[in-house]
Amino acid sequence: MILSLYLMFLGFVSAFALNAYVPIPMIFAVLLLCKSSLTIMKSNKMQLINQNAILLMYFLFVILGLSFLLQSFRLGFQSKGLSHFISYLVIIMYYVVIEWSFIKEKITIQKIFKYISFGVVFVSIITLLEFVCKNFLYVDFDKFIPRKDVQQFYTLYNTGFMWLYRARGTAEESGHNAMYLTMFLPFVFYYYRVMVKKKVKMILSCGLVIAAIITTFSTIGFVELLVVGALVFIVKIISKFKKGLKMRQWLFIFYLIGGIVIAYLIFKGNGKLDLTAFQGMIDKITFTNTTSAGDRMNRWANALHIFADHPLLGGGPGIAAIEGGTGSTNMYLEFLAETGMVGLITFLLMMFMNFRLIFKIKGSKKYVYLFSFLTMAIHLMVISNYWYPWMWFLFAVISYNSRVQKSDSNSDLEKTILKAS
Repeated sequence: MILSLYLMFLGFVSAFALNAYVPIPMIFAVLLLCKSSLTIMKSNKMQLINQNAILLMYFLFVILGLSFLLQSFRLGFQSKGLSHFISYLVIIMYYVVIEWSFIKEKITIQKIFKYISFGVVFVSIITLLEFVCKNFLYVDFDKFIPRKDVQQFYTLYNTGFMWLYRARGTAEESGHNAMYLTMFLPFVFYYYRVMVKKKVKMILSCGLVIAAIITTFSTIGFVELLVVGALVFIVKIISKFKKGLKMRQWLFIFYLIGGIVIAYLIFKGNGKLDLTAFQGMIDKITFTNTTSAGDRMNRWANALHIFADHPLLGGGPGIAAIEGGTGSTNMYLEFLAETGMVGLITFLLMMFMNFRLIFKIKGSKKYVYLFSFLTMAIHLMVISNYWYPWMWFLFAVISYNSRVQKSDSNSDLEKTILKAS
């Protein structure tokens, strides 16, 4: 029950939070920790499949501990440094507790996809309601969704024909909400299309999620949908080429390439492509938007400056916020500034291990995980909220899926041996 609620409310990283540091997913994670601790005490054992990932996380935590001590010697005790150090401990709890809960409750992969899908659709509905209320009903939607941090959010986007307020759903900002929705959109598609084979529900649910993503007007969210979708499609086509394609698949590729060529010829000739509605996003991508781009570049420059001063172990937890008043808005630069080259390499190794694990998963589920992973990896270039549970949950579910697959393979092997004997 607790695990199911955790999965459903995974997107509530700001809405209905107890305070700025305790969002809804953390409450359920703490309850799962208490439950898991009692179970471990009784059984006196704790099985995890991805032992190397756990060791890397432990090593990263040790690096953070050392950099925090060095930070304290240099700058004196910093409360922000301590709070960030504790936050890293929490993310380790996210990974370990969620994976252990999967294992102990023997939850099926289908049930995980089910509750994640319910949660994503629920957040999408809230996002769309917010968009309609703010832009067309002129209702202060934020007062119905209590938040302890950033209570009011009225960020405008110019669509070319009118200004519209961006929706943030259950997250702190619209870009963060777009990350959650885009990361787990494939879970919704796969659950309804493949697992329960409900085509109408799949179309309606995915339509809701995509509509919600659009209302965030998140540049990086749109880029992820296009770029990651294309990359996963290419990977799948390559896989199909190796196995051999059916006639209808060849026809699909033919018409797809033909459509792209025709569109190119039209726009290359007399046809005109009006990009007014996307100009704001184009300005962000090309760093033409001086306000947004300038602020982000300043944060990145600050992180690189800190790294240059402390290249090996970094400046310590929360150093960017301590020296610059705010984070780096880039997860990779955040790790580089806080933990130096050693910490960043450790983090990238942890990501690579999970990335490699995806391709060992059989069937089309690996494309779901691949889409989510690549979306996450790209989005981490523009946010530094490492305490959000989405990345750590994805690592846990990939690891658990590998464990289930290995267990099923061993079970099948045992049955074959018994039959042979």
